[in-house]
Amino acid sequence: MTPTPLEASGEAVAAYELATVARGVVVLDQMAKRAATTLVAARTLSPGRYFILLTAPVAEIEEAMDAADRVADDDRVDRVILRDPPPALRAALAQTLEPRFGESLLIVETSTVCALLLAADRTLKEAEVALVELRLGAGLSGKGVMTLTGDLPMVQAAKEVVHEALEPGRIIRTELIAQPHPDLPTLLLGAEPALPRGPRDA
Repeated sequence: MTPTPLEASGEAVAAYELATVARGVVVLDQMAKRAATTLVAARTLSPGRYFILLTAPVAEIEEAMDAADRVADDDRVDRVILRDPPPALRAALAQTLEPRFGESLLIVETSTVCALLLAADRTLKEAEVALVELRLGAGLSGKGVMTLTGDLPMVQAAKEVVHEALEPGRIIRTELIAQPHPDLPTLLLGAEPALPRGPRDA
């Protein structure tokens, strides 16, 4: 199977969130004109935000983000560049993640999708935990939610990483479940998809 651009090693990933759809489309246009990137997602998020997700070599990503910054003005909500995302995060964004469950769970909820992506990047690199799911804005009023799993000490360490990586205002809640109910994995994975890509999934 040929990897998607998101799963290709060496490719950076970037996300941009804007307060209005109209300015979001302008930003997307400038990104496309200024840099050779692969567009993964460009869609509205409640409450009326616009979300853009790109992948490309780091130099192209930086050029695209600079172009976005020049026209976003006060509509910029958040932005993030992940220069070398871990494989599990790449797989989750490409919707090819095969989740597994460990001893404990950590649920992280953030005020923006960009903040969640940064938290996922840092925790997967700095703690021995696995990513179970990633929910990016859809049906969440623009918030981000992820679930991590692993041995209890590692999940506790991941929680600390989240609070170190993000500004306090970006963290809505972090909840640790030391011994989840056996049915909880099924309930979690039966929820809505992580990254709707078009009208049929919105």
